Amino acid sequence: MRGLYADFCQDKSALKKQTSLLSYVIGLYMPCNTNWNLVDHVLIPIRMSNSAHWILCHFDIQHMCLNVYNSYNKIVRKALVLEAIKPFSDIIPHLLFHTGFFEGKGISEEEALKPLVVKMVPKLPQQNNGGDCGIYVIKYAQYFINGMLNEMPKSFNVPHLRRNLAAQLYAYGKKKQEEEYDTNNEWVSKEME
Repeated sequence: MRGLYADFCQDKSALKKQTSLLSYVIGLYMPCNTNWNLVDHVLIPIRMSNSAHWILCHFDIQHMCLNVYNSYNKIVRKALVLEAIKPFSDIIPHLLFHTGFFEGKGISEEEALKPLVVKMVPKLPQQNNGGDCGIYVIKYAQYFINGMLNEMPKSFNVPHLRRNLAAQLYAYGKKKQEEEYDTNNEWVSKEME
């Protein structure tokens, strides 16, 4: 997305050539994709270009806003996060427009193409070092998916969470071996099927 942003700022029609991004929105890019017309929320893990830090972005489709989950507010300040989110805020409405998302919804083109509102989610558990952002992104996503954001603890036991995640991945891999099934890493885009 960031790589496209400079071209997009020069020429908004550059998006029409980005078939992979458009395919994400209409649910054709990956086997687990769903058309954004059929969902209310999209979670987007984002690696910030100006650091090795990961944040979670929640695209609330109903309210046309991006809610940002940052686990390192002390170091990665709001201004840096907003800079990293700006390409998403500006490009997503255009992707939706080019895929027919707004058709029949009584929304003018001018209104549809407005940048998304960005909100920083307050009072999140925070990491105390520079290496835990990935596990925080995973946990924020899990709490969101399970509808338990209000039950999120004030802090995470990161060593325990890492061991738990490793055990889950190991058990999954073992089950694949024992049941002899393949998740087909050589998948073909739904567009090609």
